[in-house]
Order: sequence, then structure tokens, then C-alpha cells
Amino acid sequence: LNMRNQDDLATVALADGRWLVVASSPTGKPNARAAMVSPEAKEPTLLPYFEAQQIEVLAATRDGGFVALQLIQERYTSKDVLSRHDAQGRRLWQIDEDYNDDTRLFSPEDIAVLTNGDIVVLENVSKKIKRYDDGGRHLRTLDLSTAWGREPNYPTALVATPGGGFLVHDFGGKPQFVRMDADGQVLSSFEQATYADHRSFHAFDLAFAPNGDLWASDGRALLQLDTDGRVVADLGDAPDATRLTEIATVAVMPDGQILAMDDRTHAVHRFDADGLLRQVLTPDASDYDGEWLIPWLVMDAEGQVRAARSRASHVRYDREGRRVGHDHGRLGNL
Repeated sequence: LNMRNQDDLATVALADGRWLVVASSPTGKPNARAAMVSPEAKEPTLLPYFEAQQIEVLAATRDGGFVALQLIQERYTSKDVLSRHDAQGRRLWQIDEDYNDDTRLFSPEDIAVLTNGDIVVLENVSKKIKRYDDGGRHLRTLDLSTAWGREPNYPTALVATPGGGFLVHDFGGKPQFVRMDADGQVLSSFEQATYADHRSFHAFDLAFAPNGDLWASDGRALLQLDTDGRVVADLGDAPDATRLTEIATVAVMPDGQILAMDDRTHAVHRFDADGLLRQVLTPDASDYDGEWLIPWLVMDAEGQVRAARSRASHVRYDREGRRVGHDHGRLGNL
């Protein structure tokens, strides 16, 4: 599988134990390359029948095949397509995007295959879920605003559950994670994914184990979440405020001191001009949410450090490194 000229990779574990790997290329031609990877085989097997361009999402079907959500680039426009493929990659059917037909696609964001074989498509703009049977026949359209009794914020991910339903991630919504049954009834929800100390984080790549356990990633570890979204088990390094593992931002003071904020814990590590660690300034669990985007550090003439998480919020530490407040209001020129 020649990866040198490919822009994107998509993978999925299939029902028969193999892995499908697709290298996409949004060049306007159906030149994606797909291969099956088997635990017993020494080399991947290219799929000669697979025709696609840019794969957005893959989901396994019960017969060893798969469904794909792909973006097709045309001369003056582009369109989304949902396609069903057999175990050899042959396309069995496809559903194109059509804004004027509610049984077809409209700005699809994610797909999932339910335990009975039905295929569900999450639409971001319309904030709906469309359901199709394994033959591509439209079964129903679920309006999330009606089902939830509120306007979704930005539905971005869909995960099938072992019980036949699905979980929707509504980015920035309140709550963000909503679990629904096969009929579209809300079963449970939680606001944010949190570590054991209640600090929130951005959870992605959510997946359910066959026994119903929900797993997610924070980009550094695999994390098992309970029904409230709290981490109850992890595979990988747990967050540690005493360690500077990935730097979000750095500030150098006029006297040579160096401030570095850790991207995962948001703790601020203060070094002297010679690079010797002098302090670790640790925020409270509630100071930062999982969606912070604009890290910034400043220190005033009195030695107080202000660590910003956005244009309108920052944590304040005194010159001894003690947290003294979480202020809402613009910080300097931010």
C-alpha cells in the first residue's frame, strides 16, 4: 500500500477479524487505495474492486463488509456519498447528497452500524439522524431537537451501543453526550468527560466494548468512562501536574524567568533563567474545561502569574505560586 501520495487514512476493524485500511486522496479522481490487513497474513491484500475518492468515515457491517461516508470532489462542487461495500470492497449501493429529499443525505457528519444491521447517519446542519436498512432503504428521520427537547449545538460524532441504540456527541452542547435507544428515546446523558479528580477533558474516538463499557481517548491514553462520563480506568499515563509533558504555551519574563503551561494538566511550570524548576502552579479542577483553545501566560511587576484559557477568562496565581482566583474579564491584549 503506497502511502507516499495519500492525504488521509481511515481504518476500521471488520466483523471477521480483519482490518480495512483506506488511503484517500482528494484529487478529483476515484483513486483511493484500500487494503485488508489480517492477523495471519504477512502482507496486506489490496482490494481490486474498491472505487472511492476521499473517505471521511468507515463502519463495519455484520457480514465482514463495511459502509463508507465519502466526499466526492467534482469540477465546481463536491458532494457527500454513503456507500455499502461487501467483504471484497465491491460497492453494493450508494446514497448521494440531496438537499431537497429528506430521505437522502444533507451535510452528513458521521455514521454508525447498529447491532441489527441498520445504518444511521448523523447530519450536522439539519441536526437530524437518518436511518437506513442494510439494503439502503430509508426507514426514518429523527429530529434531534424534538427528541432532546432542546436545540443541539454542534452534533459531531455518533457511536453504536451494544444494546441496539447509539450515543451522540454534541460538541459544546449541554449536555454534550446523549445516549439513545434504537427508537430514538433518550436513555441518559452527561455534560463532560472528566478525570477522577473532576477535571474535564475533550473526549474523542469514543467506542463501546461488547460488554457495554464506554471507552474514549484524550489524545494521550485510552480511558474508560462510567455513565456520568468520569474516568474509572485508563490505559496509558494518567495526568500528572508535576510533569511537563506537552507544552501549550511559553512566556519568557524580562528577568529571564520562563513560564511553561502543560497542555494536558494546564499547570504552569516556572523556571529560573538557568532552566531550574522553581515552582509548579496548579489550577483547580474547575478552572479549565476540555475545550480551552487560547492558552496565554503573563506575569505582572509584582510577580503574579495569570494563565488564560480564553479571551474572557484566566486563572491568577500570587508570587508564591498559590492560586488566588479565577477571573472573568479580558486579560491585557488578548
